[in-house]
Amino acid sequence: MKKTVSIHAILTTLSPLHIASPESFRYDINNSTGYGRVKNGTKGGIACAGIQRRHFSGVDGVPFGLPVIAANNVAGRLRRQASKIVLDLLRKKNQRITLATYAALTCGAITGIPDSRDLTFAEYKDSSNHPLIGLLGGGPRMLRRRMQVLDALPVMQVLREGGYSVAHPNSTGRETNASNITYGTAFKRGDDISSLLDVDRMADTVEDFENAFFARQKLILEDKAKKDADDAAKKEPKTVEPDDKNKELEEKSSRYSTKAWSAFEFVAPGVDFDFTINLVDVTDAQIGLFLLALNGLSKTHLGGQSRNGLGRFKFNDVIIVDKTNGDNNASEPIFNNNDLMSNHEAIAAYIAAWKTATEGITASKMDEIMRPPVGESDDEKKAKADAKAAKAAEKKAGKSTATA
Repeated sequence: MKKTVSIHAILTTLSPLHIASPESFRYDINNSTGYGRVKNGTKGGIACAGIQRRHFSGVDGVPFGLPVIAANNVAGRLRRQASKIVLDLLRKKNQRITLATYAALTCGAITGIPDSRDLTFAEYKDSSNHPLIGLLGGGPRMLRRRMQVLDALPVMQVLREGGYSVAHPNSTGRETNASNITYGTAFKRGDDISSLLDVDRMADTVEDFENAFFARQKLILEDKAKKDADDAAKKEPKTVEPDDKNKELEEKSSRYSTKAWSAFEFVAPGVDFDFTINLVDVTDAQIGLFLLALNGLSKTHLGGQSRNGLGRFKFNDVIIVDKTNGDNNASEPIFNNNDLMSNHEAIAAYIAAWKTATEGITASKMDEIMRPPVGESDDEKKAKADAKAAKAAEKKAGKSTATA
């Protein structure tokens, strides 16, 4: 019997979290206070990589935005974690899949053009019951994904006041009370060559150092002079001039030097996000695989700048709620110190079902399910073209007869 369950957690940031937005932002320095802030726009301050936000209509219709960990971001990371588990299993079995199948498992698709062939019942049964493919779907046939991921939003009173409920059953009394949960930071990229740092080492290790160095410096200076001239020639609108601090920081990016100010926005450490995933009409083995993938995700970082320590997080109060028969039977927490308790009574059967199912997972079966459509042979293409030509000729002959 297939089941429907929900997994709830509170995702708490342990370090700054930066999930970049495609929107335009600037890091603006207040000339009187010296403090910076992130704002939307393309002018003033320095270019800033802002974070993704979900926008809401709040009390009295006043809009506001909150940081979001987008559902597709989480779904993609879980897909890769689940695929990694299965691919490692195949490696132990010394089995290999095609590159097309690999792409379908890890990215969800092989090409941007779905296969329009209808599924037979046998194909539907094979794909929906497969521990990995039935859970994640995708592939050339765009199989249904049974893992429904919700956007993760901060647990904040302003969200509740706006009429949006927190999904976690145990969220009562849990709030992120900080007046501001996002900040910006600026940093300067260096250029050892143009700054003449460690010149002796450069001279000892760079081929034809003096000629190469002077040629590069000439390009940098010419580029800077051109940008300064362009700026001077621009006719600025008669508005309030940017403050002196921002004038200093507005970067003159060069094609020949890496020296420039940059900035990015981040969510502060200690912010709680409401994290919910629904698994609909799934087998016990699929639930087991999902839980192991979630455990793998908990050991990774989210967002960008992870090389600098950003994106660390922890899952708190992770519970599983069985909704199969219309009930909402919530378990006790199934994670301890950010680690899945595989022997927990609420999930032990799912983990065992997954382990049993691994015996039947083969590369050949996954290749069969994820097989791209077979192209037409030359004879089939010729036959189709001949039939089309004959039909056109017949239609033309009919028009000629009618005219006569």
